[in-house]
Amino acid sequence: MKKVIKFASVMLISIFVCGCSKGKSVSVEPDALTDSVSTAGETETNEEELSGSTKNIEAIMRSIANGDAKKLASLTAYPIMRPYLLEDIEDSAQMVAYFNTMFDAPIREKLRKATVDDWEAVGAKGYLFDNGSLWIHDSLIAVNYVSKKEQQMINEGSKKEEATLHASLRGEGWKFMSCYLGEDGTLFRLDQKSKGKSNNYRLTVFPKGVKAGDKPQLLLMGEVGAGSAYEQSYSFTDGRGNSISFFESIDEESVIMEIVKDGKEYSVQTVPCRWLDVVK
Repeated sequence: MKKVIKFASVMLISIFVCGCSKGKSVSVEPDALTDSVSTAGETETNEEELSGSTKNIEAIMRSIANGDAKKLASLTAYPIMRPYLLEDIEDSAQMVAYFNTMFDAPIREKLRKATVDDWEAVGAKGYLFDNGSLWIHDSLIAVNYVSKKEQQMINEGSKKEEATLHASLRGEGWKFMSCYLGEDGTLFRLDQKSKGKSNNYRLTVFPKGVKAGDKPQLLLMGEVGAGSAYEQSYSFTDGRGNSISFFESIDEESVIMEIVKDGKEYSVQTVPCRWLDVVK
């Protein structure tokens, strides 16, 4: 299968798998993958050389549509990331066990009616189905579809997590974005609240040994700075001279927090974590 593809490079506009889903409320958004237009004009290329083989697409579609968990497990590249508050699928045994939770009737029916031609080639990133619900590059590499059961699990987990927050941090439209655990035990939690067409961001900081209901050591408000498809910067201040800034990159799991607190400047190396794994 050939087609004319305009490209200079393939840009990943938004991807949730920056490091690990364990500490990020994220989702892979392969529908945001776009081909940049080369100033040299159109270049004809063999689609399968760029996007991977199409030979497994039919088998993957049919295994999901027919409920063949073992077959799909053999055609999957692990891990398969799930949204925050759900567990990632690390191997074939977990895929078989979790299959019916992840692939419910609506997605099976879509795949039952679909053909290979319904998959969209996105350059070196593979093939997408249903605007990014599934993503294949030779094997199944990402599932962005969230089943009704999974959404219920996420909602229940969110309520459980919110109940562990200090009363002053609950409600008011704040939604979890990410969580980072410092090498010194400091815990950083980033939340977001939509306001019209803009977003507000809140960073709370807790000392080592934080327990459910504890008040944060620092509460800072901030914004997202200049970024790109692969990286993003954040900066926060509490209005009293304390500030924290950090930089996320799709290529790095760890995040360095640059901190100014009580007139002292220092940095803390952190990694993504799950809030409920730390806060007891």
